[in-house]
Amino acid sequence: MILFLVVGLIFIVYFDADTLRKQDGQLYERVLSYTPLEWTVLFMAISPVYLLRRYHFQQQLSIVASTAEQNIGAEITEDNRLFQITDATGIVVIWAVFMFWGFIIYEHLAGLYAISLEELEEALIASVFSLLLMIFLIYRTNQRTSTQGFFASVGLVRRGISVFKLIFFPLILGILLAFIAAMIVLNRPEAPITPLSEVLERTKSSTALLFFLAVATLVAPLLEELIFRGYFFAVIRQLKGRVFTVCCIAGIFTLLHVGQYWGDWLAICIVGILGVALTLLREWTGSTISSAVMHYAYNVFVVVFSLLLVFSSNPAYLKYQALFQQLDERTKEELLLESVKENPEFTDGYNDLSWLYVESDRNLDEALDFIERALQKEPENDAYRDTQAEVLYKLGRFEEAVEIETELVRKNPAREVFRQQLKKFQEALEENLKEENK
Repeated sequence: MILFLVVGLIFIVYFDADTLRKQDGQLYERVLSYTPLEWTVLFMAISPVYLLRRYHFQQQLSIVASTAEQNIGAEITEDNRLFQITDATGIVVIWAVFMFWGFIIYEHLAGLYAISLEELEEALIASVFSLLLMIFLIYRTNQRTSTQGFFASVGLVRRGISVFKLIFFPLILGILLAFIAAMIVLNRPEAPITPLSEVLERTKSSTALLFFLAVATLVAPLLEELIFRGYFFAVIRQLKGRVFTVCCIAGIFTLLHVGQYWGDWLAICIVGILGVALTLLREWTGSTISSAVMHYAYNVFVVVFSLLLVFSSNPAYLKYQALFQQLDERTKEELLLESVKENPEFTDGYNDLSWLYVESDRNLDEALDFIERALQKEPENDAYRDTQAEVLYKLGRFEEAVEIETELVRKNPAREVFRQQLKKFQEALEENLKEENK
């Protein structure tokens, strides 16, 4: 995440500084001094200086060009076009600076004061803060430069559009796409491990999981639509036209979700299709209301359909997942045994049973039998192979565990969890060899 933020920030700072120079070269030389490339190189170290000089530049430029039309929707002149670009890039630059230094400060304070939050809690706080910060910056920019009001600038207008076109059609389309996505994802033979799924699996707090569900279904759809298909859609649409805008907004929307679903290319494709559909709907209706309705419908019903499909096929496993934090170990075991009894082809049940026994350090022979059953059906499932290695480690079969985990690390060099497992197994093997040689 931080690497993606830094790379994006480097690009946008250069573009922003270059656009400012095009607005008024002499004023740029007098106020900002350094070239766009120099600011890009120096930015991480002196970003507050750049923001202050950028603000001073815009203050003086607004005096010089006090009669220029700056609000979106006015006749596009070259000067007005540059004002729109620098307003938008300014929002992104300020947002990125706050996010970057916010991350650095949080990491420092967390280490200094031993702040302990789960990964999911940290990710949710960062996500909500990021969205709210962007909305605030858009609002402030609109207050300073536009005469049409905040709601109009983010597309929250009806403009005589029929209720069917604005509400019912987007609702139906969102539900239909959610149903198709749930069917495709739940009926594929193997679900790839993603950064998001790993974080969710490691989360022990039921409150954090509920907060995640609330953000995903209630908060994110509206804020994302106001930002992407609201403000930035309107700016780019005025400057670059319909086709470029649809491709650009849908592409950015997809790229921002790639980090969550990395490794699950089917899920990324579904997000891409959703992004295109939402952006086309925004273009067709001329209002962000329609895309927000569809986004809400999709996010809510993809959860509903997924739960219904899992419940209909395996109610015991759904109960196990839904009440995981509240269940004792024996009840978990009973539900998992019932789930594989109801559906002998259900490999996740075998894997979870095996891991349950491993964590409690009991029934290890049964644990090995269960994970081998799962691997018979899905031999290439890396999560199952990792569970198998853990069982072998617990059984003292260190060489086999190291061999399996080495292969997993080779296949997934970016997966930190596999590297940590391999290190643990190798240390156990070395210790065992030392004991044998004594």
